[in-house]
Formats: sequence, C-alpha cells, structure tokens
Amino acid sequence: MVISPPIVSKGIPGLTLTLNDTQLKNIFKQHDTNKDGQLDKKELKEAFRHLGALIPAYRAGRALCHADYNGDGYISEQELGDLVNYALKLEQPASPKSLHLHNMFFMDFKSVELRLDEDQLRKIFKKHDKDRDDRLSREELKEAFKELGACIPEYRARQAHKLADTNGDGFVSNEEMSKLVEYAFKLGYTIS
Repeated sequence: MVISPPIVSKGIPGLTLTLNDTQLKNIFKQHDTNKDGQLDKKELKEAFRHLGALIPAYRAGRALCHADYNGDGYISEQELGDLVNYALKLEQPASPKSLHLHNMFFMDFKSVELRLDEDQLRKIFKKHDKDRDDRLSREELKEAFKELGACIPEYRARQAHKLADTNGDGFVSNEEMSKLVEYAFKLGYTIS
C-alpha cells in the first residue's frame, strides 16, 4: 500500500492515510440504507457527502454515468467495483489501488470513521521509531498508542511490549513487528 502525504485528522493529527479499494467499497456498502443490495442516486449522494465531497449530488450523478452500465439508475453489487474505480480515478494517487481522501473529496476527515488496517498500523508504529534503529522502545510504543487514541497508552504499550518482544531484549524489532500489529489490529483502532 502506498501512503499519501499527511492528512490532519481530528483523531490522529498528522496521520497519513490511504484507503484501498476494499475499504472504499465498504464505505459505499454502508450507505445502502434500504439494504436492497444496490445504491440509488440518493444513497450515492449520502455516501459522497459522508466522504466529504464538495458537491455530493454532482459526484453521485457522475458515479451513475460511469458505473451504472445497465442504465437502471442503480449501482448493483456487480457494478460496485466500477463505482470504486470511478472514485479512484477522480484523483490519480501514487498507487492505482489506493485513494487519498483529502485530495479526492476535499475531505472533512473527522466525518469518516474507518478501521485502520494492518499496513496503516505498521506505518504508525514505524513512524514512532524516533532514533531510526529499527526497533521500538516502550516509550516509543507509548507515543504510538497515544497517537492511536488509546485511553491509557502506557498500559497498551506495556501489554504490546510483553506480547511482541519475543527475544526479551526490551525492544520490539522489525522482526517482531507482526505480533505488535496483530495486537493493535485486534483492538480495532479507527480514524474518526
């Protein structure tokens, strides 16, 4: 996953976040309010509004033009991939499978709640390796969990350290990072 330039978020200041096509697809699916398995123009408008589009009605209309191949006025489950592709093409990010929300939708980022995936968590942890020695001290872990919004970052850092520091050297190395990321992922940190 390619990470885009930093977005200032209310929940996690300075966080860099890129949505992949699966995450974007899930955001659109959440706006199928009548649960009929398809998105009408009103539902699309609300989805784009939720994402922070400057003109959500326009984006919804354009989305139908680009993704509603059978012309029935709805985006079906089969056409959802085309909707995501349309959204991804609005702004050409560094990776064709990623979406930088701030640039694409003029995003008011606090309006979206999205669970961080493992790659995004890994990037946050690596960002806190302040001395660039490819390992995280408990203090660096504490700062990372503080950024993630943990209520008691010291506790989360201690638990993560205990779980991930398998060689007992007092640090979480790059080789031990997967256990740390797995632990944080299970906690379900989100951007909101």
